Amino acid sequence: VTVTSLPTVVATSTSVCVGSSAVLTASGASTYLWSTGATTSTISITPNTNTSYSVTGTATTGCTKVAVGFVTVNALPTVVATNASVCVGSSAVLTASGASTYLWNTGATTSTISVSPTNNASYTVMGTASTGCTKAAVGLITVNALPSVTATSATICAGSTGILTASGASTYVWNTGATGSNLTVNPNSNTSYTVTGTSNAGCTKSATGSIVVGSAPVITVNSSTICAGSTATLSASGVNSYTWSTSANTSAIAVNPNGTTVYTVSGNLTGCSTTASQTATV
Repeated sequence: VTVTSLPTVVATSTSVCVGSSAVLTASGASTYLWSTGATTSTISITPNTNTSYSVTGTATTGCTKVAVGFVTVNALPTVVATNASVCVGSSAVLTASGASTYLWNTGATTSTISVSPTNNASYTVMGTASTGCTKAAVGLITVNALPSVTATSATICAGSTGILTASGASTYVWNTGATGSNLTVNPNSNTSYTVTGTSNAGCTKSATGSIVVGSAPVITVNSSTICAGSTATLSASGVNSYTWSTSANTSAIAVNPNGTTVYTVSGNLTGCSTTASQTATV
């Protein structure tokens, strides 16, 4: 009786990620038969869970021995990436989670990145678990346009009230603290006012409106003393247009009152007006 040794059959084990293929290799015999039915020394399999595979190795003497290879299937990381909405010119922050390390398509390797796109954009991050398994996620950036905010200007006379109007946004805040599209002011000198408009998306832009304060004109009127029955001439100067209490619109008027009378004249200069009076003494 000739006793022949059994072959020293061994099978490799490996670890893979879900959805990936694993390769097991047997050695130590002449021919092989796996539990999958394969008869090659190496097999490729794609298990969904941890699985063992047996292989029967046969030596040239016909003696056989069995070995087992194990495949450990690791789950993919649950990688997620946040989204963000920003205004043109502002930075957005995207954050990835669910893995051990990260690689963004920007080249960044941190879990959080700061980006400043000019248009809507998507950013892909590849997360890797401690097992080496990877999964990708996408973060979206919505870029909102700034509102087209404008503010009117106005010219007023000293002591008068001016109104500035803003447009192009949803809400408004003036540098005076007032809110609303209209601002009523009565400055004593030329003044600028800034308004910040906010759109429905929360984006802001500022505009400036100015108030130009015109000076009140000065009217001088000569005095006149006449005898009863005579005519007095009253003249005004210092403005562009005149309106007397007699309804005359000239700079000078001739009057012949029966008794001492007070006459008033209003004048206008660059939109601002004033009034003066003069007595015709009889």
